[in-house]
Amino acid sequence: MLRIPLGMAFVAFAREQAVALTILGLAALSDALDGAVARQRREVSDTGALADAVADKIFAACVIMALFNRLDEPALLALLAREIGLLPLVVLIVFRGGPRAAVKALPVGKAATALQFASVIAVVARLGIATPLLAATALFGVLAAAEYWTRELGVRR
Repeated sequence: MLRIPLGMAFVAFAREQAVALTILGLAALSDALDGAVARQRREVSDTGALADAVADKIFAACVIMALFNRLDEPALLALLAREIGLLPLVVLIVFRGGPRAAVKALPVGKAATALQFASVIAVVARLGIATPLLAATALFGVLAAAEYWTRELGVRR
């Protein structure tokens, strides 16, 4: 849950490269450790998984807001691909009164998150690999959204 205050800190310090990169590193570490600690303590729950997903989305929204004027439209769309794909699903789940499938991150969703972090780090650090990372982020974001839709709708391959 540390990602929520880290997201707010990122908004405040996004133009301070060293501070912004430190915040991103701490957020990535928090993302990795939250689930691991819960599993180790045998405190895994649907509520915890949902809270983790909400923290991820709040952090992502903070990052996008902070970088909005520094990114062109394709870069913004790449970073938002998964969220754009998932928003209608979230609305459907709310109208249904809750999810049909267990609230659990899928491997492709974890890959999309890792690529989002890598892309943002590349943008903030002004690395030359930002464009291919953003392309991979968009691809995995779309794939993740499709997997979550498939799982929720109960479609079998």
